[in-house]
Amino acid sequence: MRSALVQSMDEAVEALQAAEAAERRILERDALHLAWSGLQRQRAAWNARFVSALAEAIEVAPAAEAQRLAPFTPSVLGVLDASPSGLGGLSLVDDEQMAQDLAFAHLVQQWRLQVEPVMADLDAWVNASLGLPEVVPERNLLRPETFARALMIVVTESGADAATRARWLRALAVSMGRSLRAVYEHLLTLLRAGVESPARYRLQPARGGRVAGSVAADSSRAAIDDPAPAVPGRAPEWAVEAGGFSPINPLDPELGLRLLEGFLDGSSPALAAPLDAAYLEALEQQAGAARSAAASTDDAPGGRAPVDARRLDARWGELAEPARRADWRLATQKRAQRVDQALGIEVVRRLVAQVADDPRLLEPVREAIVAIEPALLRLALVDPRFFGDETHPGRRLISRVAQRSFKFRDVHSPGFGGFLDGVRSTFQALHHRPEIEGSGPFRDALGRLENQWLREDAVEQAEREQALQRLQFAERRQDLANEIAYELSQRPDLTGVPAPVLDFLFGPWSLVMAHARLLDTAQQLDPSGFGLVVPDLVWSVKPELTLRQPTKLLDLVPPMLRRIHAGLDLIGMPPEERQSFLDVLLQLHEPVLRLRRERSALQSQAPQPPLPAHWTPVVPEERLPQSPQMPWLAPQDRVSLGLASAGGASPAEGVPPAQLEDSAAVPLESAASPLEGDAERLIAEVLNHLRVGDWADLQVRERWRRVQLSWATANQTLYLFHGQGGRAYTMTRRIVQRLLVRDHLRPVDATDVVARALSQLRRQLRA
Repeated sequence: MRSALVQSMDEAVEALQAAEAAERRILERDALHLAWSGLQRQRAAWNARFVSALAEAIEVAPAAEAQRLAPFTPSVLGVLDASPSGLGGLSLVDDEQMAQDLAFAHLVQQWRLQVEPVMADLDAWVNASLGLPEVVPERNLLRPETFARALMIVVTESGADAATRARWLRALAVSMGRSLRAVYEHLLTLLRAGVESPARYRLQPARGGRVAGSVAADSSRAAIDDPAPAVPGRAPEWAVEAGGFSPINPLDPELGLRLLEGFLDGSSPALAAPLDAAYLEALEQQAGAARSAAASTDDAPGGRAPVDARRLDARWGELAEPARRADWRLATQKRAQRVDQALGIEVVRRLVAQVADDPRLLEPVREAIVAIEPALLRLALVDPRFFGDETHPGRRLISRVAQRSFKFRDVHSPGFGGFLDGVRSTFQALHHRPEIEGSGPFRDALGRLENQWLREDAVEQAEREQALQRLQFAERRQDLANEIAYELSQRPDLTGVPAPVLDFLFGPWSLVMAHARLLDTAQQLDPSGFGLVVPDLVWSVKPELTLRQPTKLLDLVPPMLRRIHAGLDLIGMPPEERQSFLDVLLQLHEPVLRLRRERSALQSQAPQPPLPAHWTPVVPEERLPQSPQMPWLAPQDRVSLGLASAGGASPAEGVPPAQLEDSAAVPLESAASPLEGDAERLIAEVLNHLRVGDWADLQVRERWRRVQLSWATANQTLYLFHGQGGRAYTMTRRIVQRLLVRDHLRPVDATDVVARALSQLRRQLRA
């Protein structure tokens, strides 16, 4: 068991490393790195501890099983003490305990799915080794729950934080499930060599007392003790011979759907049963119907045939012919020997049909899903339940190809032809493999495609990273500038300062000071001395002070202006945007400058023209700075990020005209008319569900483009989308709202195609 644990840990480390390499979010990538490196460090400790932890888990297994079956169960990991009051089983469970219980339940569920084909035999032989004539599954102390409890012990003792432990368990769920099945198979070999015969299963009749599998007629094939009446909604229990299950036909009209539903839910113990001879007869009938469907034309009455029954693009070669695909399916079905293999093949067939019928996928992608069916059918022979494992390479290959295809809005989108060529060559290579003995070929195929996509996206991804870094820096700078502006607003010498000067201090100059602090690596109090401008500027705009000391003002202004220009150059403010403030400053300094020009001081005492009304000095209550709803951006950044330039200039190339407003000068409230009623609620719901990585269609100059959300501010006031070629589209929340209302922005449903197909299949079976 130790070697199996070490191998499982190595595979889990590889899975976490692969997830780290594919992750784009920095925080999540760091967390994954800590998870796999921490798991590597636990290798020796877990190897030494696991056997003793397993012994502890076996010791408490009977009590834990009794607790699991009890009416009230706060925790599946602990054993509750009884109390005279009868309330000993009730206790408060904290959040960490609840999370641990959920992780345990998920782990057990995953392992049950992977070991189910051998579980019935294992229960029978273990019970026989205990001297029991009939199978009582709970008496088998080596069930998945015991091993999961042992793993939880060593994981909890590691001292890692809850998030890291959760990542370990998710990664170990798959690899240890495979190892556990190998352990069970080895244990069965030992039991069969040392125990005379397995324990018997008590047989329950199916509907109406009819014994499932048609074995009731031959009483010598199974022991029937006290048959209980059928319970509506309860899965049937299947007949078991002394050496295993009796043969079953999974294509039987009465049994097939129940078997298939039990196969998907992992609730049927009959999966290891051999196939009845009637199964082959039913296969021939099914194949004949498939050939007839393949012979029909695509343009049959009522519309075209389903994709999985049509002739594909000729570039698929022999895979294009529906008759050939039907022959390969029949040949694979005939190789099945157990019920789980037959059901696995049937699930693949149905899921391929569901995915190929998904209207969200482009037609060539749907054909590709059909073309890989023969390879998936062969995989189902060796791993019948692979579609139930989200991390299995066979399932991930389908999901990733479909997910990648959402990047392209139509078959004419740039890059789609190259994408399809790569998928076609990969799928054809899988089809032509002589044998598929496991998930390895699919893992390699997915790896090749992922590497190809990474190479194709390298330049575009670099541009995205640069755009994201610019926006994130702008957001950090704006947050710091808001803090600086508030500090400046508390200065006592601001009384009497004209409003335009306060606007400059609370706006552009706070940005300058914030920018300098963010770039400063020496942790200075006032990098570049930009803070020294504030008292000089405040003093220089108060005529009652400057007229008394005109020489001081004349000496102060030139260096102050040089520093102001240096600061505004630092943040990238163009001359035309700063000129309005400089004009204001010049007019405020005009009385002193005129004094210098006048020939006599007497003439300088002439009445001064009044200041414009909007320049009037504000009272203290009115001088609190207003935080902008989006960060300020330099014009070159606005262009590269797809924002309209300041001052109402034409928007950047590729930006929807009259759709993206000026991001800096125009108040956000003016960017769109207020929404009302149901429209506001619906739009708010769409925005609240919008996540980084989501796809959408954006109408740009009367053309639709597929874009992906790359980033959004924490308060969701600014969104960065990227289209093909790395083109950026940055929008405020108001603009996004208006685009949604006008149907110029349409979110794309890109949920996993396989998960969706599985849900549809389950609904069909229940119906």
